[in-house]
Amino acid sequence: MAQIFIKDKYIFSVKPKMRLINKDKEGAKKQISLFLKEVRLYNVNLEKLSKKSPTYECRNLMLNIAYYIMQNSDIYDNFNKNREIPYKDIIKNSLVTKSFLEKWRDYICLYTIIISNPNYKDLQEYLNIDLKENEKDVVTLVSKDDKDPIYRGIVLRDFKKSSIIITMLGEIINIKSIEINSWGEEISGREKKGLKHYKKQICIGVVILITTISVFTYLYMNINRTVMIKGTSEIRLQLNIFNRVMKIISPTSKGKELIFSIDGVNKKLDTVAEDIIIYMKQNKMIENNKIIIFINGKKITDKDLLNTEKYILNNHIKVLINNCGEEKKINPMLIEEKKNDDNKTKEKNIDEKKSTESKGEQKTEEQKPKIEIIDNSKEEKGKN
Repeated sequence: MAQIFIKDKYIFSVKPKMRLINKDKEGAKKQISLFLKEVRLYNVNLEKLSKKSPTYECRNLMLNIAYYIMQNSDIYDNFNKNREIPYKDIIKNSLVTKSFLEKWRDYICLYTIIISNPNYKDLQEYLNIDLKENEKDVVTLVSKDDKDPIYRGIVLRDFKKSSIIITMLGEIINIKSIEINSWGEEISGREKKGLKHYKKQICIGVVILITTISVFTYLYMNINRTVMIKGTSEIRLQLNIFNRVMKIISPTSKGKELIFSIDGVNKKLDTVAEDIIIYMKQNKMIENNKIIIFINGKKITDKDLLNTEKYILNNHIKVLINNCGEEKKINPMLIEEKKNDDNKTKEKNIDEKKSTESKGEQKTEEQKPKIEIIDNSKEEKGKN
């Protein structure tokens, strides 16, 4: 007769229990060795299990599913034959979701193997399983306030600096260990930290990273000014907040050739503007040696076109810049004349300064008191 599934019939009891540990170490080791071989047949990986953290309630539900499989001969035969959980039968009779069974498949297989095989008597006796009706208050063994608890259990696998144990509450834990431990031996220790312990920090970090990338991408792709450089063709540049050129457009075929040639996307405005004017000069795209630059949106500063202005001055190109309504002329001839005028003014000032200094010296000489030197030797000779 098929057993009815009861989701909370059995529990991992937290009541104190006399646990009989097999003193025959070799016998215990052989039992665990046999258990590990069977577990592998079901593709259950203990290391992966140790990285999962099912809650106390979740483990109790998985335990009852394992008992349901064991107590129904047809389902149990199916489990042994296919080495897989009979999903359809369990879902049909238990109303447990398929996603839950798939997520905790390995744990359910592990519990079913332990409780159904008489060869694993040590493990069966070690697990503190009881009927729920025998306990009024069920609490978890590990306090939620204890962030780094000490676990005790039987060794299932041993590594250089850690051991995988099964606790009396059915937890598979990878604990830190200094010594090499024998399979089947009861040991205790703190859990070896893995990625699952830093999920919260990792999630927060990922959220911050995604937010930062999203904000940066938005700012980078957002156009906040347009620059048009007009020679014989119009070249329109769209720039972002970082003064990077995001898009270059031109309505003429020559302008499109220019755009293809300079490859200015993602480059600084100064670099692209200079490359455009160089190309225009080399390909005779500057009419009457004059270029007009229009800026719409956010104003540019003098620093934004430093190299471009140097090239303009060195190559004697006249440029009118309309910076959001504020005009600026770059005329090499006027600048040269201004320099010459400034130099003449400086020379004149220097000459005047020298002349003033010279007159001052002469005045000083005239104002100096004259000292008359009298020769007394002649007077003395006359007296004699």
